[in-house]
Amino acid sequence: MIEPVVTNKDTFFHLVKSDVLRWRPIYSHFFFIRLLFLQHGFQLAFSLRLQKVLLRMPLVGKILSLFLWYFTCVITSSECSPLSQYGAGLYFPHPVGVIIGSKCVIGNNVSIYQSVTIGRKSYSEDGYPIIDDGAFVYAGAKIYGPIRIGKDSVIGANAVVTQSIPNRMVAVGIPAKIIKERPVVI
Repeated sequence: MIEPVVTNKDTFFHLVKSDVLRWRPIYSHFFFIRLLFLQHGFQLAFSLRLQKVLLRMPLVGKILSLFLWYFTCVITSSECSPLSQYGAGLYFPHPVGVIIGSKCVIGNNVSIYQSVTIGRKSYSEDGYPIIDDGAFVYAGAKIYGPIRIGKDSVIGANAVVTQSIPNRMVAVGIPAKIIKERPVVI
């Protein structure tokens, strides 16, 4: 599995700011506070960022992270592991029912809609998906196994993906099939 390169820009504050900028292109502290209190999708992304910080703390960090994880599960009705890697600009417009396994890799500027499941195929297999930068995973999609969703790809609603998808492709259906290349937006 290819791991993303962590840069100096991947600090807690940089990641949170990039998440805010996915909701609105101009950053303001007022809008950050508004998102934090009123938008469940941003609350989920913020909680994942905060859990990552807590996990690095010795002794009490794991316990605090577990409490925050449980609280986040109750508030947002989703279960996302803080052990996964999340890139900058994480966007959950409707987070209800989102499940992300413990070793998934989510790239920069990825959008994940409601009722999406991302994880391994079974307990006996070890391999989690990698979702590259700019991908859109629409409502109800299931992504299983050691596969890669290419850069700027689109996974359609209710698709079940068990094979890798190349860059800039649109995949739909059960099992997911590539139907076309995503048009370039200038």
